[in-house]
Amino acid sequence: MTKRKMFITLLILSGLIVSLIYFMTNFTNKDKEQRELIEAFADQLYTVDMNVMDNVTVEKWTEWLDDFEPYFTSEGFDQFARYNLMGLYIKAASTQQFNMKVDDNVKIEQYFEDIEDNMIGYQVEVPLKLYYPNKDEEIFIKVKSSINLINEDGKWKIKSIRYIFSDRDKEIFIYN
Repeated sequence: MTKRKMFITLLILSGLIVSLIYFMTNFTNKDKEQRELIEAFADQLYTVDMNVMDNVTVEKWTEWLDDFEPYFTSEGFDQFARYNLMGLYIKAASTQQFNMKVDDNVKIEQYFEDIEDNMIGYQVEVPLKLYYPNKDEEIFIKVKSSINLINEDGKWKIKSIRYIFSDRDKEIFIYN
């Protein structure tokens, strides 16, 4: 092999390696951004203090709800607000007198990608710790959902959520 052919071969291989590194870095950063969005949303949704309902006003409730808006597309946020799942967790903590937080790593697995519509779907499992401040009792549960993300103006946002609540013998689905 001549020096010129060897040089061209090395140049082509170098270009392929640089392209591969760029592709892998870009793919990893995209996946990281999506996972960070889901984890931040879960942490905000599932971190609840039992005293949160003390002296709550409509304005305070609206403020809490508005804190979730940046995670969603406008359609997704409308559905999230309509189903009021945030209220479900706050009401449960307040009524049962426990605090709640994300206990461990959130399990996130991609289950589909629609390149044409720029949408990716994830199966999400959030381990929660329910604890009573005046007792040594702790309860651990898992909340499962499917979250569909869409890229809107260069930012990943939640388009829809499907919650799955297990009740021993059956699963209850809430579509958002």
